[in-house]
Amino acid sequence: DYIEQMKIIEKDLLIQIGVKNIMNNVDITEEEIQKYYEDNKQMFKSAETVSAKHILVDTLEQMQEIKAEITNGMSFEEAAQKYSKCPSAAQGGSLGSFTRGRMVPEFEKAAFELQVGEISEPVKTQFGYHLIQLDERNPESMKSLEESKHMIVKNVLKQKQNEKYISALTELKSKYDIEVK
Repeated sequence: DYIEQMKIIEKDLLIQIGVKNIMNNVDITEEEIQKYYEDNKQMFKSAETVSAKHILVDTLEQMQEIKAEITNGMSFEEAAQKYSKCPSAAQGGSLGSFTRGRMVPEFEKAAFELQVGEISEPVKTQFGYHLIQLDERNPESMKSLEESKHMIVKNVLKQKQNEKYISALTELKSKYDIEVK
C-alpha cells in the first residue's frame, strides 16, 4: 500500500511541477495592462450613490401634518423617530447610501432628483407616503489605472496562464498518443 501511495504522490507531484513550470513563464507588459483597462472600463466605474433619510406613514394627511411640523422647526430626525413606521425610524430615518435600482421606482426618482439638504414633497409608494431628505450625493466615478493595476495584473496573469496551459496541453496531445481509460 505504501509503495502504491508513493507512486500516486510522485505522479501528482510531477504534474504539479510541470504545470507550475508552464505557468511561471508568463510576462505581463504595461501595454497589456493599459489595453485591459481601456477594454474593460465598466469594471472600474462606481455608480452614483445618494444617502438619504425618510419618514414613512400611511396617509397623505399624516404626511402633510408632519411636513408642517418640520417646516415649523422640528428636526427631520426627530420627526422620523416620532412618526415613521419604518424600522429606520430608530436611526432618525436614515437609509444610508444606495445606488439606482435599490429602491422602489417612485422613491428612487424622488431621492435622486433632490439637492443635498432638500426635503421632498410627499411621495406615494406601495408602502405608504414618504418624506425624503437627501443627505449626500456621490457622483459616478472611475478608478484610475494606478488604483486598478493590482486587479488588472491578477486578471491578465490568470488569462495568460490559462492560454499558456491550454496551448501546452494541445501541443502535448498532438505530440503523444493518449489513451483515456
